[in-house]
Amino acid sequence: MEVPKNLIKILDSSDFIFISGESGLGKTLLALHFCINWISSENDSRNQCIWVQASENFPKKRLIQVLKGNSANMEIVLQNLYIIPRKGIFFNYNEQSKFFRNFPKMIISPDIGMLVIDNISHHLRTRLFQASNPLQKLKIQDDFYRNQLLNVFSKCFRENIKLILIHEMTFDIQKDKPSLFFSKLFDRIDALNIILLKDLKNNCNKIVLNHENRIEQFNYFITNYGIKFA
Repeated sequence: MEVPKNLIKILDSSDFIFISGESGLGKTLLALHFCINWISSENDSRNQCIWVQASENFPKKRLIQVLKGNSANMEIVLQNLYIIPRKGIFFNYNEQSKFFRNFPKMIISPDIGMLVIDNISHHLRTRLFQASNPLQKLKIQDDFYRNQLLNVFSKCFRENIKLILIHEMTFDIQKDKPSLFFSKLFDRIDALNIILLKDLKNNCNKIVLNHENRIEQFNYFITNYGIKFA
């Protein structure tokens, strides 16, 4: 699988990247391709990647499928990809919050150039659903923003680490269309928004992003060996 060069160019120019889309459109798989491409690139010495499996398990079987037939590249990727937490995904919101509260203290190798978090908004969504009143919901949102998001963005900014956040989608009643969950918060962050859509008319999927005030689109299909760009 080769990621289009113009898409790679856009990714290289973006420090913060959001990937969102409905279930089954390959959000995690796309991030995996970006991660593999980053590690395999010979243009940057900081080619190691941390993958935080916040609410989704790391797709190791998918990684093997994508790199099948390229054992040399597979070895390079496995040697330079660090999956945390090692025990598996965060059990709940409190466990995730504890991790990101301590994130600024984490010692990260200078060879790390990319951080992927999959999926950062799932436990937040569940926790907000469980909240009993509006005041409690505001406290949860404030905690998420101050002790999780700001910690992640600040550390990545200081240490020059490219950040990829994978998000869930929700239906926006006012706009009458799907949108990023908790979008009012994330809209304040200057990031490259990548949205995955189903194109029923052309029987394919679409990557849609707004780059330099211009809409870019890339058609793709999901195969047994990963994403194939049309």
